[in-house]
Amino acid sequence: ATWWNQAGPFLAYLARCQQLLRQGRFVADVLYYNGDGAPNLVQPKHVDPSLGPGFDYDVCNEEVLLTRLAVRDGRIVLPDGMSYRLLVLPETTRMPANVMAKIKSLVAAGATVVGPRPDRDSGLRDYPQSDREVRAGAAAVWGDCNGRDVTLHRFGQGRVFWGVTLREILQHDGVEPDF
Repeated sequence: ATWWNQAGPFLAYLARCQQLLRQGRFVADVLYYNGDGAPNLVQPKHVDPSLGPGFDYDVCNEEVLLTRLAVRDGRIVLPDGMSYRLLVLPETTRMPANVMAKIKSLVAAGATVVGPRPDRDSGLRDYPQSDREVRAGAAAVWGDCNGRDVTLHRFGQGRVFWGVTLREILQHDGVEPDF
């Protein structure tokens, strides 16, 4: 005899679990900005050595960063209610001028951003003015933060870290691993 005729209660249970899970919201401490370089691939889910186990993350692209991110109560938020403690930049010193401007506004509003100080635009649009805009924005936001001797700079209501692990930042802020 086949089991299919007896599967109804089990399938109803799975459907109920799915319905309950859809009502929840994913919890992540970190949002990685994946950058604008090509190819722009997101690695499969993994444990970032800088973050370590017990913390989770999401990844966003340039469009999300420019059009959907805001800051509320020191957290980076999306319109759908997702929120993050840290915005992590890619390990590069190239950044589009419009992304630099957005980073500056997010930090001024209270965001915590982690990553290297950009020194030039990643493209050629409006060159060389775009490079000057990136350097000026970075000088304000990163200040004297060089990632070696100085690893923290406060700007507006927020702060920028460079040269510190994500785990150290979260633990300094009193955020412990989930398990």
